[in-house]
Amino acid sequence: MNRNDTLALTRRSFVSLAAAIPVTAVSSAHETEETRSVTNNRGSAFVTAALEIDMRPGAEPQFTEQVRLARALGIGSLLVSLDAAPTRDVLFRNWLRLRRWVSSAEAAIVQSNAEPAAPDQLGVIACLRDPLCFAIQLDDLADLRASGIAVMGMACDWKGAYGDGALERSDLSLTSLGASAVKRMNAECIVIDVARMGRRGSLEVMTSSAHPTIFSHTNAAALQEHPLNATDEQIKACAARGGVIGVGHSPLPVGGQQGAQVEETIRHIEHVIHLVGLEHTGLAMLEIEPVVARLRSRGLGDRQIAQLTGGNFRRVFQQVWASRSTGNAA
Repeated sequence: MNRNDTLALTRRSFVSLAAAIPVTAVSSAHETEETRSVTNNRGSAFVTAALEIDMRPGAEPQFTEQVRLARALGIGSLLVSLDAAPTRDVLFRNWLRLRRWVSSAEAAIVQSNAEPAAPDQLGVIACLRDPLCFAIQLDDLADLRASGIAVMGMACDWKGAYGDGALERSDLSLTSLGASAVKRMNAECIVIDVARMGRRGSLEVMTSSAHPTIFSHTNAAALQEHPLNATDEQIKACAARGGVIGVGHSPLPVGGQQGAQVEETIRHIEHVIHLVGLEHTGLAMLEIEPVVARLRSRGLGDRQIAQLTGGNFRRVFQQVWASRSTGNAA
């Protein structure tokens, strides 16, 4: 498999499930008790598997549909990826376009501070997972944060200016620029996402960061070896500093019955919980109802479900973002 094939597979693996979920799945005729529970608790549901949306002019209807679907599924906050921009200028143009789309969408709001969206709103959180094109000047990080981009990765899949991505065979340490970027992101109160980083570099980020970090989406390598899945060492390092590991459907095996897919997802969730505790575990998937239903059947109560479906991630985001306003940045 060549690099282009691997890239395509990776993007398919992590792209949001939204487009594949029929709208009727949340209609009143098919609504389950678990769906009503999640929907009624909309403010807690927090999806970190960033939507990879088409940012070209004319794509606003598709974004509006994604917002509508996320709200129908009971999601309170949602990461939206601003990657796939070849230059800094294109990135900011896409960001301004996204802000305009959010302002035009019904009951959606840009969220980049410690205040959660209102219960009847969808908080849209912009993230930049791949800083490859924008990593040379650290002052760019201040501009990105000031504009409202409050979540960033250090590398995504391949080698970048900060370090190796997860698909690079070399798995090298952070570069000197990458080590400086961690300090600058801390100072700017940017939530650092170590998903899709090389394993060695991610461990360096997690142990050196003054703030908790997150895996916005991953699974357990102990159950399924894959470069995009986190090892037990990575999971423990993230939790040791107060971070959260978001467990998602991909790159779990695809195909077959939904029930089998849900069971496999549950195995990964339970592995992380047993390894580091429920308070460091989150869900990184859009269609959370089948997983929540299965977790309830295994004895998890309302408080534990609330932690998994957003409470834990909100704690980290609020901790990092609040330090910006209180002057406690590193």
